[in-house]
Amino acid sequence: MIGNDVWKYGVVKVPEVIEAMLKRAKLKLKDISMIIIHQANDKMDKDILRYTFNLLGIKTKRVEKEYYVKRETLVSNLNSEVTKKLLDLYGKLENYSINQISSVFMPMIISWTGNSSVATCPTVLDLVLKNQIQNCSISKGENVLFVSLGASMKINGFIHRFWKDH
Repeated sequence: MIGNDVWKYGVVKVPEVIEAMLKRAKLKLKDISMIIIHQANDKMDKDILRYTFNLLGIKTKRVEKEYYVKRETLVSNLNSEVTKKLLDLYGKLENYSINQISSVFMPMIISWTGNSSVATCPTVLDLVLKNQIQNCSISKGENVLFVSLGASMKINGFIHRFWKDH
């Protein structure tokens, strides 16, 4: 596939898979504490998050080159621990950027690990559990959504509830 086709496929189909996973598990995005995504391209992954928000009714607005979500929209649609981390980290802003949201909800490591292929999701999980990714942690009872888009254009995902503190 050509790069643009892969991009379009990923930003449309991965959010659809996330939506299907949530429906099948009878969960809402508010029940998810973190998304751990395969990381081949930072910008594409953040666009996947933005498209997921839009698909699930969380409106994003473009201002110059960045997309933002209103604080009250986040508070009513995201996990309370995620919104608390956003408020603690960035203060009480009117809007939060996809980059800011990603820093606590979808930890990205590609900038310092590169594309580590199938090892991305387990590496991110290991780093989060060892408190080696700033502002990201998993506590007992939290649900984490894992999703990946591979070179074969297959999308895989699952939701895991953590039953003990790490």
